[in-house]
Amino acid sequence: RMKGLLIVKLLNARNLVSKDSNGLSDPYFKFILGDQKAYSTIKKETLTPSFLETFNFIISSNEQISTTTTTTTSTSPLPPHSREKQTILNVEAYDWDRIPPDDTLGSCSIDIFELFPSSSQLLASSCSHMCVDVCLYLRDVSSGEVRLRISFIDLSTPPSDINERDAYGFIKTTTTTTTTQTYPAQRAKDVMSRSASDFAKNGIPHVYKAEAWLIHSGAKKRRAQSSQTHYDSLCSLIGSKCNALTLEQVEKDVQRTFPNHPYYKYNKEAVGPLRRLLLAYSLHNPSVGYCQAMNFIAAFFMLFMEEEDAFWLMDTLVDAILPRYYTPDMSGVQVDNKLVEQYLKLRQPSLSNFLEENNLSIGMCSMQWFLCLFIDLFPSEVTLRLFDALMCTGRAIYIQIVLQM
Repeated sequence: RMKGLLIVKLLNARNLVSKDSNGLSDPYFKFILGDQKAYSTIKKETLTPSFLETFNFIISSNEQISTTTTTTTSTSPLPPHSREKQTILNVEAYDWDRIPPDDTLGSCSIDIFELFPSSSQLLASSCSHMCVDVCLYLRDVSSGEVRLRISFIDLSTPPSDINERDAYGFIKTTTTTTTTQTYPAQRAKDVMSRSASDFAKNGIPHVYKAEAWLIHSGAKKRRAQSSQTHYDSLCSLIGSKCNALTLEQVEKDVQRTFPNHPYYKYNKEAVGPLRRLLLAYSLHNPSVGYCQAMNFIAAFFMLFMEEEDAFWLMDTLVDAILPRYYTPDMSGVQVDNKLVEQYLKLRQPSLSNFLEENNLSIGMCSMQWFLCLFIDLFPSEVTLRLFDALMCTGRAIYIQIVLQM
């Protein structure tokens, strides 16, 4: 039995035209693996991806296994006609304006068995992760091709709780209400034109979260106003400019960041970008440097967006949305803690008196809540809705949540 996590990233498309040979208006791709689906819109000017770019699928397939006399396991995959459909990745292209949504613009498919050896061979070669770039030609169009980066992470012995995780890879709780994410019956430009208050009230569709967070938080504008090579320049200085204390602290924290999440537990390459982002930010903003809790926030961002986008969203969060939260004196958090304490004295005097009599402070709880933004407290779906409101309307939502708790 072959089990694994398949990570599919859309790199770009080329020479994609509609059936009537006219230009595309609002193109997007649909990815199908068995009964699992994911979507990505692309920019019509450059045919590069926008919004959701990386998709995680669980792949599982029967395989024939034989053991040689030297005890080395070798595997011969089943013939294509007898393989389970979970190993066939289908890619379909659409254009909202040119054709009906249920009529594909073009399609292609690839058998995962053609890209990667079996899980047994991966284990025999002491490799649990493989990555390959592929170029697929779309059928049923005048011309067109799509480039994908497909990674396979071996899960031959998957965690016992793999069926107990939500759509984002986190352990489900009794309050988790996972819903199947489908492509909204609206075009990207219609969805993204919604106001920040509307997003904060009703939530942001999963497929648009990354782009909406970047736009409404101001991170996209920050990135556009900086040098295009700013982040790369910071990364090149990590080895020579980062002090030993920061390097040591970041290294400790990245190893214990979401240790049970499949993306970080089984994807050994995921820790590198997280480490690089945190160290680069310590150089970018030396007045803050690195503060514990930033690793969880950065890792959470990187589940939804590219490394450099996560860097600029982190910069906006620390510098503009939550000013002085992560500075050495943490004065921003202290101010919000005082607000909560004053509220308790006015609205819950009995609770406030109880805490004072026992030499307790609400900050003993709320400090961690504020710094980690409830990432390790609420189900992921609740956390994401709070992030939607935080990016669109500011930190007031978090103070309100603490007061209600």
